[in-house]
Amino acid sequence: MRGCNVNFQLTGSRVPCLVECLITLNRADGFEPLVRVIEAAADSRDFVADPERLSTVINYLNGALVFDGFTMQRQGLAIRLVTIGQASPVLEKLGGVVDTISFDTVQRDIDRALASVNQNPEDAVTAACSAVESVCRSIIIELGEALPAKKDIQGLYSAVKNPLALDAARTDIDTQIEADVRTILGGLSTVISGIGALRTAANAVS
Repeated sequence: MRGCNVNFQLTGSRVPCLVECLITLNRADGFEPLVRVIEAAADSRDFVADPERLSTVINYLNGALVFDGFTMQRQGLAIRLVTIGQASPVLEKLGGVVDTISFDTVQRDIDRALASVNQNPEDAVTAACSAVESVCRSIIIELGEALPAKKDIQGLYSAVKNPLALDAARTDIDTQIEADVRTILGGLSTVISGIGALRTAANAVS
């Protein structure tokens, strides 16, 4: 409970004291402390040696939470409490992609985007843009390249295009697939530009 920043006093038997503490949290005005406790109960780090037990815990929590319209949902490496139907299938897939990336900043950005997608879409767009920037920045560092002077999404993506052969103007493409590859690479650049523009618009709104 201390790890969840919850004031918990043991004045008698442990279970009754814990139940009373949870009831008090549930009656409080703010919902965040109770959310922290629920998510801590399904912290993946506590089940590294027994992943099947984690699934059992999640299923148990979901069996009770469903009546209040909530569910425990995997978002990258974390298990989060969300409103049922909150995240779209695309966002759930995106959250899973982070499992293959070892960059902590990317994880935080993805978690933030997923958490904000309904309540604060402007912040979700900003976080999603930051995730792309974090990936590009980390790739540049891993390659031992110098970071560009302009460190926004456009500048960072431009810095990884050549090392990763993502430039649509490259001349080494097989002629049989040249048109398709250029379309894909051009589309990628368009997506990057669109994300940056959307982030600018979101920041203007907020």
